[in-house]
Amino acid sequence: MTTVLVAKSELTPAQQRVIEMSATENRVVFGVTGTGKTQLLLHRARYLSDSLKVPSNRYHIFVQNNIMKGYLRSALSLLNIPETSLSAFNFWCLSFYRYHINTIVPQKEDYSPNFELIRKSILSKIRYDNNSSFFDNIFQSIWGIVKNSSVSVPIYDFVLVDDGNELDSTSLDIICAISKHVTVVADDKHQIRENGLTSTEMLI
Repeated sequence: MTTVLVAKSELTPAQQRVIEMSATENRVVFGVTGTGKTQLLLHRARYLSDSLKVPSNRYHIFVQNNIMKGYLRSALSLLNIPETSLSAFNFWCLSFYRYHINTIVPQKEDYSPNFELIRKSILSKIRYDNNSSFFDNIFQSIWGIVKNSSVSVPIYDFVLVDDGNELDSTSLDIICAISKHVTVVADDKHQIRENGLTSTEMLI
């Protein structure tokens, strides 16, 4: 599947203003389906990388699943964004967990990854890397966690998030903790997950 990427020069003045918004504070951009939010996010990644002179290993783009990542693959090459700079958020969490916390991932009864526990453990790791949190102590006793490495945050200079309304509060806390700047695009009138964030919650 190939993405049709609209050239930045063909975007409306309002869309170009969104792309070039300052990164001095976090941003949330709302738009209904079909307004090109995801394409704006990719153009913003290129703009921020160029204007702030940020290398590709210092920024990241989160999408909701690998289907969307596959759909955007051709657009990434057009903007000279490496595929390693874009991932599904759950995939990123799995990778982070295995590298920084434990190679054994907590599972549900059906043996699928327990992403709720994974995300809570990641947030605890980021906030309490000195192993002082109550959650860490309990979690380690249950799962036998051995901490493999310390984490220095922020990991990224900027992070861009597609479909931010599908995140839960722990996910958004993680994203804000790992990056100096966050831009989220969302359509809270089109929400799939029951525990997804409302527009009000994203703006807090």
